[in-house]
Amino acid sequence: MWAITGFVVGAATGWLLGEMTGGVSRARVSSYLTARKQPRPEPQQASAPRTRIQAALEADAELGGLSLTLVPAGRAAIELHGWVPSRRVRSRATRLAAVAAAPVRLVDCLLVRGEDDRPAAEPTPTAGSLQSA
Repeated sequence: MWAITGFVVGAATGWLLGEMTGGVSRARVSSYLTARKQPRPEPQQASAPRTRIQAALEADAELGGLSLTLVPAGRAAIELHGWVPSRRVRSRATRLAAVAAAPVRLVDCLLVRGEDDRPAAEPTPTAGSLQSA
């Protein structure tokens, strides 16, 4: 019983997929295989957005002297790394870089001097974490 059901479902699925994709012929399979062998063109060179971002940051009088680094992060993202003197400068750099990076996504990894380089405060012990001798 299960074998007959499996055969009927398989045949129906095959017929349905054949109707959806069209007939199979030697010419159609050959053209598909030829297209798969050709190298795919790159959608956009990775250096183009980085060049635009770098130029935008260097053109700004306030950001030009900072040592900011651009790091590729996957296919469609770029990370902006470095130290900036204030939150205002970080916001300015992120906005300029994001506009120049479009359509590539920009990830802000900038750190603010005086805030992000402070040592972490030691946690205060609580009553439950104290061990008695």
